[in-house]
Amino acid sequence: MPEPTQQTAPAALTLVTGSEELLVERATRSLVEEWRRGDPELDVHELGVAALHKGDLAVLVSPSLFGGTPVVVITGIELLKADAGELGDAADEITAYLKAPSPDARVVLVHGGGQSGKAVLTAARKGGAREVTTPSPRSRGEVRAHREQFIRDEFGAHQRAIDRDGVTALLEALGTDLRDLSGACAQLVSDVPDRVDRDVVTRYYSGRAEITGFAVVDALLDGNTAHALALARQLVDSGTDPVPVVAAVAKQIRTLARVAGAPRNVSPTTLARELGVADYAVKRARDWAPAWTPGALAVAIRATAATDDAVKGGEVQRAYALERLLVTIGRARATRA
Repeated sequence: MPEPTQQTAPAALTLVTGSEELLVERATRSLVEEWRRGDPELDVHELGVAALHKGDLAVLVSPSLFGGTPVVVITGIELLKADAGELGDAADEITAYLKAPSPDARVVLVHGGGQSGKAVLTAARKGGAREVTTPSPRSRGEVRAHREQFIRDEFGAHQRAIDRDGVTALLEALGTDLRDLSGACAQLVSDVPDRVDRDVVTRYYSGRAEITGFAVVDALLDGNTAHALALARQLVDSGTDPVPVVAAVAKQIRTLARVAGAPRNVSPTTLARELGVADYAVKRARDWAPAWTPGALAVAIRATAATDDAVKGGEVQRAYALERLLVTIGRARATRA
């Protein structure tokens, strides 16, 4: 994968942009590590725009009594709208700073994508900010190609190899979430001494019930209860324990409920960071949310909790308990007000 594009400009101000949270985090961490090699006493502060209040930035960029160069990483620039509202202090602080950045400090502004925060981006660029742009694939084809290259690069960083079929198998097993793929690559590099192929990936991941369980939930929340039931029966008939399938249902329902209750103007990347889930999980939940009322979600949450107890020993017919859960959730969605 090509390195993030970088433009030569004063290091006092740096702009990191991109919609892929993991790549943005890595790019930011790489900058700090680069600077730390030249200044081991670097004084690093990281905070979101919501935590930035009037006067804070001036304090953070002031030289430390212990002599380390101040580095301030401000995330969530995409939250700053033209009418900043509750984030007015942060917008004012950053805008004022951009007019006269301190030459003795390094400030990193992190923008997670989207249309908001453009005024800050423009001001930073006019101020000569060094820019680090991370990949932000949009179409399904772009995402697929990017993930394939990402996997190869993860192996290449350890001077290891994975063949084309192995890459395909890993995507089939885990999907496109970068954190899942990164963790899987690290595990395979650590555990497998030879070249990784489809057989190796299949041995490690294709039987993971928590992964296949999400296919059941996706069908269910898409409104296709019959398909969800068919997939669940296939899993159970193949020997899959219902417990991790119910766990997958619980995880997706919780995410859906939390996303449905969050403001729509918060970017998927920021909301994903706050909820501790992947960007794509937020985007999927937002697609599902219009079909769910608070009452329907409450029914789904209660039914999932009861079924969790049932499949962990409360009932003998655990497969039946799982199917009953899927029907209950499907009906809750279908009968929304």
